Amino acid sequence: ADFPVRAQEPVRLRLAGGRLELDRLHIGGEGTDLSLDGAADLLGDGPLALSATGRADLRALSALTRRFRGTGDARLALSVAGSRKAPVVRGTLDLEGAGLRLRGFPHGVEGLRGRVRFNERAAELEDVSGTLAGGRLTLEGELAYAGGQLTSYDVRPSGRGLALRYPEGLRSLLDAELRLFGDADEQWITGTIAVRQARY
Repeated sequence: ADFPVRAQEPVRLRLAGGRLELDRLHIGGEGTDLSLDGAADLLGDGPLALSATGRADLRALSALTRRFRGTGDARLALSVAGSRKAPVVRGTLDLEGAGLRLRGFPHGVEGLRGRVRFNERAAELEDVSGTLAGGRLTLEGELAYAGGQLTSYDVRPSGRGLALRYPEGLRSLLDAELRLFGDADEQWITGTIAVRQARY
């Protein structure tokens, strides 16, 4: 991602027999203040034992998919076990007023609060809410990924009092209960939209 971070203090590493041990790596930058420690087998397929805690800049979301752009920061708790061939990832990302924008859509979700629980294959939204186009929005669902790419998703947004400017030339005030799901090849949307006011 296009933002700089740097070590905030000297880094202590030990390398022996192909295994790297990290005493503590404290990195910081705009929106980022993370502490990392643990050990990893660099040559074979030995065990991993890594952890990261602190605040993370959501611009790093672009590492998963170029379709979404994150702003603000969130509190991260992450552990990595297993091996390099079969890593086991467990983590949470607590949102405390962050933003999320889908490229090509004129509105972004602001003031996001809630929790994202994730592992090496998927992320689950828990009690995530914010504002979109001046209205209240809640989000539930799951996103799956592999190899740094979003592979599928099933997200259920619910909005009240959304003042949208989409598509171009249309202004509307609406309530919505939707389900968006699909993968890289096909995407679907179902649900109900109640138009309270509209002008084209």
